Amino acid sequence: MTGAPRSDTTDDPLDTHRKHIGALEKECPVRAAINVLRGRWKPSILCEISRGPQRYSDLRRTLPQVSAQTMTVQLRELEADGLVIRDVYAEVPVRVEYRLTPLAESLSEVMEQLEAWGERYLAERSEGQSQKPE
Repeated sequence: MTGAPRSDTTDDPLDTHRKHIGALEKECPVRAAINVLRGRWKPSILCEISRGPQRYSDLRRTLPQVSAQTMTVQLRELEADGLVIRDVYAEVPVRVEYRLTPLAESLSEVMEQLEAWGERYLAERSEGQSQKPE
């Protein structure tokens, strides 16, 4: 049946994302937290927005390695998860800014601890690599 239209419908990706997060929250709060932050660029996006409201173009400029599609999807997921607020200003052209919610602002201490742990981890891994016999 090649080329035949499919009769089943697919869920909106954000609806699927919300259902998945909801199920995780019931199972394990740690897994839920990690899943909300999971995504190659979400921590970097949150870090940039933590410096103050950011326009999409500002985020693209400071994170040029993130594709436009990935940036859009991850911003939408962060918004759906209640970590980012998208403010749309009725201007010509329309101006859109992203800012952290109070819930996301409460992550700043955790993110700083993760950064410190990551630095320690990288240093120890680097030290371990240099001590290996050749």
